[in-house]
Amino acid sequence: MGLSQFTFTAGGNGKEKNVVATIQFTSSTVTKSFTITPQDVSIIYEADSYTPPFYKGKGLYGLQGTVTFVAIPNLFSSNGTRLNPKNLTYKWTVDGTVLGSKSGYGKSSLSYTGSILGKDVSVQVDISSSDGSTGVGYMVLKAESPETLLYEKNPLYGILFNKELSSNGFSLSDKEVTLDAIPYSTSATEVNSSNLNYSWKINGNSISAPKNQNYVTLRNTTGKSGSAQISVLVDNNDHFLQEMSNSLNITF
Repeated sequence: MGLSQFTFTAGGNGKEKNVVATIQFTSSTVTKSFTITPQDVSIIYEADSYTPPFYKGKGLYGLQGTVTFVAIPNLFSSNGTRLNPKNLTYKWTVDGTVLGSKSGYGKSSLSYTGSILGKDVSVQVDISSSDGSTGVGYMVLKAESPETLLYEKNPLYGILFNKELSSNGFSLSDKEVTLDAIPYSTSATEVNSSNLNYSWKINGNSISAPKNQNYVTLRNTTGKSGSAQISVLVDNNDHFLQEMSNSLNITF
């Protein structure tokens, strides 16, 4: 008596469940039936951010960066047939605004460039088919600050990615060492991209090096012992929010 709400567990993806509600009055009965068909929609993304070769992680969406969202629908028709993603209609919504020019038949991907405010972005895609099947995907993507890490470049083995130097410092056992600054998740196609500028300093004094050179070679020409602080500032000409820096103490 008076039970106007009903909760149940939906079936698997594309599996129909029929719900029938019967309302009994004193002199009449009203029946309403529903068909519930769960549908699955995933959204994946790929940012225009740099990561070094063989890096096992994912390039993150950096401040002011460009990111491509791809909807992966797993929709089924009323007769249980899986629908071809190419034959579906996609409606993309970013931060509550429908992007009509980027929505439509077969438009399963969306390219988005972050604003200078550096805000997180919320993306929703509504997918529909000609037979009335629908699905929705939703994602909130956080804008990350890029960073640069420092590594030793060995003349025989190359860059020693197994040990990042800024956290523990570095002891110069030979007469010289080459340090590489590797940016992560900044908008660039390569480490020496023309839009990246590297500014190196030793104890606060600038080191003469080309702006797009991500490495510096240090030599102990005097034979004396001591310590020095090496720092690098990396900025992106096209994305001023993507500025990063790092430093390390080197003993010799």
